[in-house]
This record gives sequence, C-alpha cells and structure tokens, in this order.
Amino acid sequence: MNQIIHRTELAFLDFIPVNVRTTQHEERIMRLAENRTLLKNLIRPLLPHYDYVIIDTPPVLRGLTTVAMTAADTILIPIKSGHFSLEAIEKLIRYLDWVYEAANRNLKIEGILQTMYEPKTKVTEITDRELQTRFRRYVLRTNIPKNTHLTEASFYGKPSVLFNATSKGTLAYLELAKELIERHTPQQASPLQSNDSVRSESA
Repeated sequence: MNQIIHRTELAFLDFIPVNVRTTQHEERIMRLAENRTLLKNLIRPLLPHYDYVIIDTPPVLRGLTTVAMTAADTILIPIKSGHFSLEAIEKLIRYLDWVYEAANRNLKIEGILQTMYEPKTKVTEITDRELQTRFRRYVLRTNIPKNTHLTEASFYGKPSVLFNATSKGTLAYLELAKELIERHTPQQASPLQSNDSVRSESA
C-alpha cells in the first residue's frame, strides 16, 4: 500500500487514487471485491499512521461499496435534496443492516450530510422536513452548499482548501470536519452525539 500512497501539498493529507481505465480493469476489481475483507486487511497496517481514513465509494450497493462498508467503522451518507434521495436512504439503511449482520458488527451510521444544498427552495424545504421527521437522529448540522468553486476544484484535481480557502463550499467542508472531529473527541462526547449502531436503527 505504501507504494501507491500519493502525498499532497498538505502535510496532513495523503490519498490513494482509483483509476479504472478499461472494462478489464473494472472486471478485475469486481472479482477482487468478492473478498469482503480485502480492503480491511490492506488498510490495517496504515491505521497507526493516520487519525482518519476516508473511503470514497461509488453510488452502488455492491462490489467495492460492500468491501468499503466491511472495512469502515462509520458511514457518512451524502444526499442531494429530492424525493429519490430520501427513498435511497431507506434502501441504504436496509443494506447497511445486512452488512452489519453479515460482515461488520462494528458498523455505525456517522450521519446524513446534505450536499449541493440550495436553501429557500421548495424541494429543499420538503427534504429538510422529511429528514427531520424520518432520520432526525442522523442529520448533521452542517450542509454543503451548491458552489462553483467546489466544482472547479474537483475539475483541477485540487483540494478545495488549496483552490479557494475562503469560498462558501470550502468553509462548509471545514465546518463539517470540525463537527465530525467533535463527535469523536472524548471530552466533547454526549449521549445525544454518540453514534447508534445500524442494528438499533433498523430494529
């Protein structure tokens, strides 16, 4: 794993890219993903060297996503305002419950994060209301706004904090990082902030 770790301009940020260039590459990765514990075993030696390891997964409930869930301690669920996003959360939580039972008894839901957030729109208003009604215990206080600087940073392959440190999108992500770190800082913890297991949500 050390051979494929990329360093960045930020001393505290490294990453491992996934570059699927051909159908053959994709098929090979899918075959490897049949071993649910593969990623968990690969990243275990790296854990002492990092405070957090973030695994970005494709938006499909199989293959690499299952492998990532098996390796993870918690799951952060990003959604965009809309009816289909709300339905997708229901489906995802059922799938998380299956992973919890079959492969990872430590799996918890970190929270639900609204991205590309557009306040003062009817769809956002309805989504906010439904999230509070159905998933209140998981909704994070931070939202990531729809922001052109985030799109541009992604296009140029740069962390948003290096592309434009003062943009609304960057500041929102910094606030998200603060919120998540507070949840995992012992002196900040409280019963209301503690993560609930997937099993307890589904019960």
